[in-house]
Amino acid sequence: SAPKFSQIVIGDDGYPARMVAPDPRAFALHKFWVSQQPDRDPLKKGRDKNQAISAAQLVIEYLPQYRFGKNQLKMFPQTIVNKFYEVLDKEDFSF
Repeated sequence: SAPKFSQIVIGDDGYPARMVAPDPRAFALHKFWVSQQPDRDPLKKGRDKNQAISAAQLVIEYLPQYRFGKNQLKMFPQTIVNKFYEVLDKEDFSF
C-alpha cells in the first residue's frame, strides 16, 4: 500500500522511459523490517539493515521533498517506524 515513485529516465537506447518503483522511504523501511525478522539469515540481516540506512541517507540528502514523517509512513506498523527512527538517530541523521 506504499505510494509509487515515478521518474523519467534515459534508456540504453537513448529514449526516455518512465521508471516506476516503490517509494524510497517504503523501500528503506521494508529493508529495515526484513533485518529485524528472527528467521532471517544472519548474514543477510546486516546487509538489509545497511541497505535500509543507506537508502534513508540518500532520501534525506537528495530527495528532501520526501520526508520521513509519521503521516507519510502510516502504511507501516508504528513500532517498526519508531525502531527505524531510533536507528536513524544513532546514525546522526536529521529527518
